[in-house]
Amino acid sequence: MNTPKPAALMAPDGHRRKEREQNTVKVDGSIGVPKWLSKPEKAFCKKLIKELKPIGIANKLDSLALAMLSQALHQYFNLDEQVRAMGEVLTGRDGNKVKNPLLSPRDNAWTRVIAICKEFGLTPVSRARLAIAAQAEADPFFENPDAL
Repeated sequence: MNTPKPAALMAPDGHRRKEREQNTVKVDGSIGVPKWLSKPEKAFCKKLIKELKPIGIANKLDSLALAMLSQALHQYFNLDEQVRAMGEVLTGRDGNKVKNPLLSPRDNAWTRVIAICKEFGLTPVSRARLAIAAQAEADPFFENPDAL
């Protein structure tokens, strides 16, 4: 299944057809952090915006999706902290071992995080599909093997 590339990523590669230039939506203005997010969720959202805006992925139309990602991240980390403190297996009323009931909501939060991350190219596979070059430093051996 092909995932469409954001317009900002098409032009540098020369994969931009001229007839599509006329049909693109121009979004002006900066992306903001929704006021209804909690303080930790706002912190996640600000960090995401800081990372995505320079590469042309996030704009003000994406604020709701980024807010949802921020909420899912916050929920996941809260639940994961509780699961780690309590353990994944608990002792039930009758002494039997039972699965921690917080595992399911934690896993659901993680599923939401991954699904939204894929939309923004925040997983290795989705980045490859979007053809975003890795920002990591290159290995000098591969740049010039004779230099070693």
